[in-house]
Amino acid sequence: MNIIILACSLNPKSRSFQMSKFTQEYLSAEDNNINVELLDLRETPLPFCDGGACYADERVWALQGKIKKADLVIFSVPIYNYEINSAAKNLIDLAGDALKNKTIGFMAAAGGESSYMSLLPTISSMMLQHRALIVPRYVYASYKSFSKEGELIDDTVKDRLKDLVNQGAELASMGNTILEKFNK
Repeated sequence: MNIIILACSLNPKSRSFQMSKFTQEYLSAEDNNINVELLDLRETPLPFCDGGACYADERVWALQGKIKKADLVIFSVPIYNYEINSAAKNLIDLAGDALKNKTIGFMAAAGGESSYMSLLPTISSMMLQHRALIVPRYVYASYKSFSKEGELIDDTVKDRLKDLVNQGAELASMGNTILEKFNK
């Protein structure tokens, strides 16, 4: 099983990255034949999607190649103004067909508790445009789940992150059969 976590925040003190890091460490510690890669956009700058020349960029090809190899793709995003950040949207635009028929999960960090439904437009887009199989339980964490230093301290969120990747891996193992059947 190949899992890629796409850490989409560009903030040096990113809370969503802390969620990504915890998830990567959890998956790496388990004896489960899972290969996990954490792609941090702060360390892997991507060009802006211009609908043309950007797709010839080697970084975009590398991104698409990594996503194509993954059985499970997990987006880790910050929420700004009730929406995923622009870097995550740009990544989705650049990934293009590599996301087609993938099993996809989401984790999000936000400043408040009231924008927990802000992932739904992106989830709808992934289902409709990319025919993706979405892990039904996404993880949303507010600032209360982190220490003042930014460390993830909420055990409930940690348990939900474990559930996300465990359910996601199980869905991904069945997902190829399901997606092939319904996406002809």
